[in-house]
Amino acid sequence: ANQTETIGANQTLTVAANQTETIGANQTLTVAANQVSTVDGAAAHTIHGGLTSTINAGLTSTVDAGATCTITGGLTLTVNGDTTLTHHGNLTQTVDGAYDLTVTGGLNITSPAGVTVTAPGGITVVDPASTKEVHGSCESTKGEDKKFLGFDLTMTGRSLSLTGASVSLTGLSVSATGISLGVTGVGLDKTFVSLPDKGVKIEKVVVNLNISAITILM
Repeated sequence: ANQTETIGANQTLTVAANQTETIGANQTLTVAANQVSTVDGAAAHTIHGGLTSTINAGLTSTVDAGATCTITGGLTLTVNGDTTLTHHGNLTQTVDGAYDLTVTGGLNITSPAGVTVTAPGGITVVDPASTKEVHGSCESTKGEDKKFLGFDLTMTGRSLSLTGASVSLTGLSVSATGISLGVTGVGLDKTFVSLPDKGVKIEKVVVNLNISAITILM
């Protein structure tokens, strides 16, 4: 315990096959710039206490066979430069506690095979800018009825049903084969309408719609 292992610049640390490297509690392993750590065979790396690993420059770690890293205490990893992780097989990560990810420069995810998110507790998106962009084809919503802006939203196949106490529409343009509107009240306040020979001039028109149900069949 309380030992320090230091590997100088341009040195190589090699662990032969079937060897075990053990770091006790409160030890510090420092790897200087341009060092290479190579494990030729299976290696078991056990850390019984806290480990602080600081990489100030490029580090290359090559494992030719299976490796097991067990940390019974906390782990702090600080990388002062860019980091590239290449994984050629399946990767499974299990976190028993909360997982917090902070990315100050933006987060880009590329998944040609698609992305599946399973969240039994629900998904919460907080966006102060209230701006959402979806590029590509239309979305498909499946499952139980969803809440949409205080309305009960039901989507079955190509049928959309909105049921609410009041609907206020500033502008509406719908191109469909069939439209069904259940309107409980329509109010039109017309103060002045001019119909000259070459056009229509409307000074003020206020339309109030109280729509109890909208069904659009595409």
